[in-house]
Amino acid sequence: MKQSAKPSWSLVRRLLLSFTGSFIVLALISNASLYYFLNRGLESERSSILQDRMDAIATLLKSPAHGLEELQRRIQTEWPVRGGEAIYVEIFDHHQKLVAISPHIPDLLQQQLAQITAIAPEHLEGADGKIYLGRSQLYENSVGLDGPLLVKVFIGQEQGREFLARFQGLMLFTLLISILISFLLGFIITVRGMSPLRATALAIGKIDSKNLHERLDLKNLPVELQTLTQAFNQTLDRLEDSFKKLDRFSSDIAHELRTPVASMMGEIELALTRPRAEEEYKEILLSLFEECSRIHAITSSLLFLARSENKNDMLQAELISVSSEIMALVDFFEPQASEKGIHLGLDPGTLEMLKKENIFVQAQVTLFQRMIANLLANAIQYTPQNGHVVIGFHSQADAVEIWIKDDGPGISTEDLPRIFDRFYRVDPSRNPHSGGLGLGLAIVKNIVELYHGQIQVQSQLGQGTQFVITWPIGNEISPDSSKPKV
Repeated sequence: MKQSAKPSWSLVRRLLLSFTGSFIVLALISNASLYYFLNRGLESERSSILQDRMDAIATLLKSPAHGLEELQRRIQTEWPVRGGEAIYVEIFDHHQKLVAISPHIPDLLQQQLAQITAIAPEHLEGADGKIYLGRSQLYENSVGLDGPLLVKVFIGQEQGREFLARFQGLMLFTLLISILISFLLGFIITVRGMSPLRATALAIGKIDSKNLHERLDLKNLPVELQTLTQAFNQTLDRLEDSFKKLDRFSSDIAHELRTPVASMMGEIELALTRPRAEEEYKEILLSLFEECSRIHAITSSLLFLARSENKNDMLQAELISVSSEIMALVDFFEPQASEKGIHLGLDPGTLEMLKKENIFVQAQVTLFQRMIANLLANAIQYTPQNGHVVIGFHSQADAVEIWIKDDGPGISTEDLPRIFDRFYRVDPSRNPHSGGLGLGLAIVKNIVELYHGQIQVQSQLGQGTQFVITWPIGNEISPDSSKPKV
């Protein structure tokens, strides 16, 4: 039973969530960083106020004239508040006797203030729940008091805490509004950005077998979609070409099979019109057998061409000797060529080369033999009496070049591009029985391309034809060695 596809998120939803999620992460990081540095700034400012107050007290304690009176006056009248925050001061002599104190210090805070012994700032919480920052330090004095004095200073942080609380609330509100706006903007941008993709999808959906000639327009598409659309247009080119070949192939095969089938039906119908002698029935059966043989040849060739499309079934290669296979095929076709008065043989240059080296290639023996045999049969078929068919080969850097040349009637420039098409004959009026099936050269080309080789044809009317095959070469073997050279 076919399983239904799992529901998948649309690309718009993915982009929208990615965009909004990224914005939320960045906004949280930026706001948290701002809050952290703002808090550190306020803390540093309070610490600076404490240090300024401690420095002022130290200066007054070094003044022998009126230093203590001035200090007490400032503590009582000028220093209770700084920057909107309450500041508390306590000064003790070395006998723990109170020398000076700020007015209105809360009792619990005064007890906590008495516990401060650190030079670095410390945080304490008052009875009212407020947070205070304080520090203490020993100073020598010149105001007539015995021994060093212990100075303790405290400053409230309520104003800074209130500011941070308001900032935090504003930051949260701004963040929520920004997320909403980013979601809406992201949705609009994503939908508009995906519109070319939707338009392309609609255009693709309208293409079918009836309008394969149409292509998608690249003019108004973004760069990212142009590559995809261009690749799709190239796919349409290949698909259109395949459809045309399939249509032409269907017409050709229908035409090729219709003739022998019609001939068979006519002969059978004629045989059934009246009783006939045994010899006449034998002639009719022999004619039917020839037509069946032709149909069998067509279907076998078509089956081979279909199988050659699947390389895994065909590419079972082995190391074969080019000279041995070609010479065996020359010997096989020699009687047929001699019967037509045609001279068939190896190129003189090839004969000289064979005295020095042997060439090996990777190929399946039957395929290699069929390729050369088809070309030789084709050359012998179209070469006139007393003509010549020459086959030769030589090795190159990474391939072996095989050529078969005849001095037949040649092929016109108009026919050359199509001679490898299936069922194509240079002379359409040629008798199928004498002109072949029109599949031999198609089979040759399929075999060559199966092994990543190349085949070319050179021909002019009245000057003969030459087929040249470039076949990837295997390891070479020296004449006196039985193993390939590594």
